[in-house]
Amino acid sequence: MKKIALLLTAMALVFGASARVINNPRPINNHKNNTLVKPGSKAQKHKRDTRLNYLTSQPAGQLKTYKRSGCAIYTMSGGINMGYQNGNMNVVFAADGTVYVQNILYGTGNYYGDYWIEGTLDGNEIHIPMGQSIFYSDYYYADVVLAWGTTFIYNNGDGAALGFDADPDVDEVIYTIDGDSMYMSYPQGIAPVDNGDDYWNFCATGLGCKWTDDDSFGGALEWETTFTEGDVNDAPKVITEQPEGELYSYTRRGDCIYNSWGTDYTEQSGYLKVVFGDDGKAYIQNPIYYCAGYGTWVEGSYDPATDIISIPTGQYLTWDSSAEYGIQLMWGSTYVYENEDGYYALGHTLDRSVGEIQFLIDGNSITLLGCEGDFSAAFPYNYNATGMIAVYSDTEDFITIEYNTYGEMFNLEPAIPSDPIVSDWYDCGDESGFSRLSFELPTTDIYGNPINQECLSYSVYTDDDQLFTFDTYTYGSDLAEDMTEIPYSVWNSGYDFHNSSVYFYRTNNGWNGELPLFYYQIGLQVHYTVSGITNSSNICYYSIGGGGWTNNDELKTAKTIASQRYYNMTGEEVSSPIGLTIQVTTYTDGTTVATKVVK
Repeated sequence: MKKIALLLTAMALVFGASARVINNPRPINNHKNNTLVKPGSKAQKHKRDTRLNYLTSQPAGQLKTYKRSGCAIYTMSGGINMGYQNGNMNVVFAADGTVYVQNILYGTGNYYGDYWIEGTLDGNEIHIPMGQSIFYSDYYYADVVLAWGTTFIYNNGDGAALGFDADPDVDEVIYTIDGDSMYMSYPQGIAPVDNGDDYWNFCATGLGCKWTDDDSFGGALEWETTFTEGDVNDAPKVITEQPEGELYSYTRRGDCIYNSWGTDYTEQSGYLKVVFGDDGKAYIQNPIYYCAGYGTWVEGSYDPATDIISIPTGQYLTWDSSAEYGIQLMWGSTYVYENEDGYYALGHTLDRSVGEIQFLIDGNSITLLGCEGDFSAAFPYNYNATGMIAVYSDTEDFITIEYNTYGEMFNLEPAIPSDPIVSDWYDCGDESGFSRLSFELPTTDIYGNPINQECLSYSVYTDDDQLFTFDTYTYGSDLAEDMTEIPYSVWNSGYDFHNSSVYFYRTNNGWNGELPLFYYQIGLQVHYTVSGITNSSNICYYSIGGGGWTNNDELKTAKTIASQRYYNMTGEEVSSPIGLTIQVTTYTDGTTVATKVVK
C-alpha cells in the first residue's frame, strides 16, 4: 500500500537552517572575537594599508529599520547553508541624497554587523554600487566586497565546496521603495535549479560577496529579497496569561491531521478552555490540537444572540524572536496527490477569504462551525479536510489541521470516575528488561457525565494488592519524588509514562531472588481530584494467565469494610448523608471507594 509521504521543504524551519549543508571552503573569521590570527611577515602587514574604505559608525540622517524576507545562501557553524531570510536591515537617508545601508546581506550580520555601505537615492530608487567592502579580515588581509553573481559546486580536494562567479556586467543593484515596503528591483535573482548534482540547491544567482585576494565565495548570497518597514523585535502578540472573565472548560473531541516526520491523523483529546469577558470578548486556550503553543490563548468576540464565538484568523500561537517566525492560526484545506516517487503526498491551501473561525456554544457543548472531513473515506482520501489549520508564519508550511471539533462542559463537581479499561500486559521475559501495561483512562464519571482528564491520576496494584511505587531511582527523569499515584499530566514521548500506557522495570521474573511483583494479575485504579476532594474508581484487575493473557472483568469484592465517612459537596465531613453526599468506604486492605449518595 502506498503511504502518505511528508513533503519536507528543502530548508529546516528552525532558524531558517538548510536541510543540506556543505563544508565552507574558506571559513570566515568573526572580527568581534579573540580568535583572529595575528599577521606574520612585514609584507603581509603592508597589505593592511591597501584595504578598502568602509564605515563602522552610523552616518547622520533619518534612520529607518526594515524587516527582511526572501531566500539566501549563507555561512554558519563552519558550513554553508540555504534558508529563508529574517532579521533587520537599517537604512540611513542623508540630507544630500546619500543612502547608507547596514546588514545589506543576510547571514553576514554576525560578522559584518558594524559595517555600512553607501548608495544614492533617485526618486523612489536606492542605487548601491558593487565592489564596496562590507568586511576586512586581519587574517587573510583581504576585504569581502559586494558582487552580483552565481554560486556553483566544485570539488576542493576535501569534498564538495561552494564557489562564486561574479558578473562584471552588473555594477549596481537597485532597491525600489513602495510605501512602507522595499524590494530589490534590479537585477532579477535566479532561484536554484537542478543541475543533477546532489547539492544543486546551492546554485543560485543574486546579490552576494567575494574575497578580494582570490575571488572566492564571501559567505553570503541572496535573492527575492523584500523588506517591510518595522523592527523584528516588535513581536506579534501571543497571549500566555489567562484573561479576565468567566472560565468554562470543555472536553476536546474530533479529528486531526498532523505533520510530524510524516503525515498522520488522530482523534483529538484533552480540553478546551473558554473565557467570556465582561466586554463581549471571548478567549480560547489551545484552539488547535497537536500543535506547539500549548497553553496560549487567542482572542475573539462572543455574540449572545447567536451564541457564536468568532476568532479572527492570523493570530499567533507562538513566536520565536530569535528565529523570527511563529505559528499562525488560519483556515484552510488539505488534499492528497501522487508525487514523483509514486507515493501519496499531502498538500494544503489557505483560504484567506475566511477572516474568522467560529465556534457555537449550545448549552453545555461547543462545536467548530464550517469544517468538514471524513475519516471513513477510503485511503488516501480520508486526508482531505477543511478546518482550522496551523502553519509556520514564514513559510506557511503545514503543521496540523482539525475538523469535527466539539466538546462537552466538564463536570466540575468532585465526581466519581468510571472504571479504567486495562487492555494489555506485555512481559518481555527478561528480568533486566521492561514490561508494559496498556489501558484507557475514563472520560466520564459513573453517570456518563464528561470529566476533565487533567484531574485524573492512577495507581497500580501488585499480585498481593500492594501499591506499586514508582521510584525516582528508576524513573528519576520524570518524577520529582517516589510516587504511588501518577498524575495524568506525567508522561513523556519515550518509554516510561504515557496517558495510555506505563512501563515497569525488572518486575516480571523477580529481582534479587524475590517473587515477581506481577505474576497472576495487575490492578489499576484511577483517582479524580477536584477542589481538593479525591474520588476513586474500583480497582480493575487484569489476569496474567500462564498460557497467555485474558482480561478479567470481575472486580475483587471479598474485602472487609473498615470504615465509612461522609462529605458534603463543599468537602466538609458530616455524620450521615444529607442531600447529595460523597460516601468514602475504606477497606481493611487500605483501598478506598467513593460513591455518591442522595438522601
